[in-house]
Amino acid sequence: MPTAAIPSSSRLNPVQMHLLHLFSRPMSEQELKELKMLLVEWYDRKAQEEMDRLWEEKGLSNEKMDEILKTRHRSPYK
Repeated sequence: MPTAAIPSSSRLNPVQMHLLHLFSRPMSEQELKELKMLLVEWYDRKAQEEMDRLWEEKGLSNEKMDEILKTRHRSPYK
């Protein structure tokens, strides 16, 4: 997968610097795989937390979602 070019004027933020320092040692393929899975699980949890927050904020329920799915939202063709 190609990576985007980083402008030379860009600086790493504190989180990026911390991660670089933390992972500056050599890693095996298995460790890399485990780390990637850990990050995927973390992002998944954060996304789920945000969806739960929005669900509560909008007052959604399974019944409301079923109603939305059954509603026709498209205009009829003329």
